[in-house]
Amino acid sequence: MKNILLYIQNELKSFSKTEIQLANYILKQPEKVINMSIKELAIKTGVSCATIVRFCKNIGIDGYSNFKIHLSSNIPSIKDKSYSEIEKNEDINLIIDKLELRLHYSVSGTKKLINKNILEECINILHNASQIQTFGIGASSLVASDIYQKFVRLGLPITFNLDYHIATTSLSVAKEGTIFIGISYSGNTKEILNLITLAKKRNLKTIIITSDSKSLCAKNADYVLLTEKSVEHTLRTAATISLITQLFVVDIIFFRYVSKYYDDIFENLKISKETLNTIRNQK
Repeated sequence: MKNILLYIQNELKSFSKTEIQLANYILKQPEKVINMSIKELAIKTGVSCATIVRFCKNIGIDGYSNFKIHLSSNIPSIKDKSYSEIEKNEDINLIIDKLELRLHYSVSGTKKLINKNILEECINILHNASQIQTFGIGASSLVASDIYQKFVRLGLPITFNLDYHIATTSLSVAKEGTIFIGISYSGNTKEILNLITLAKKRNLKTIIITSDSKSLCAKNADYVLLTEKSVEHTLRTAATISLITQLFVVDIIFFRYVSKYYDDIFENLKISKETLNTIRNQK
């Protein structure tokens, strides 16, 4: 059963005005809501009973009674506030609990979003690519770097540039059969969208790792790999969690590739490991 409070937080911006009004009250007073009838909650929040029923449906729950069951299952996190954002002078144990809860929620959510057919298609086109280029801005560049360092060990023809202008130049002269992998949590990063557009003009296949299936990058890319959405706060715990979910998706791609083409890449993996061991053992 999903953590309903984190789910409401993460989906807050997608709600209607009255639903946001209702959601904010639920987030602030979850223990009270558990003991309220639908009519009592409607009066307290200033919304109609129909709005509450519609809200429950929008978050994937059939009726208000079932919603309260979901909410009551989150009692431990409600009592210790582990679903809320990091606060001033917080105990380290509570910080650990909060991050653990968010991490578990986001990784579990990402697992459910993985489209195995699309993932398999991505594996196939990467295997047949004449070249792979990957790029990300800010924290997403760490994910692009991870893609590079993983696949270069397998002997795949992959490039990664930190500089947007160089990445653009590289993609503009890329040979036929090149695959572009973009990373954008929002799916609306201007630079990533520009690179996807450039790749399309050159008839190159594109993959986007994002949390928003309706974003501009997702609409323009050939293949979309989704991660769980996380609500952004001032302290940017969401940025930390989104980075981990993106790396989780990269690991799935990598290990599926290794498993599928094990015989083809085993020797390269062995050589790269032995080379690194030699370097580490040098005095």
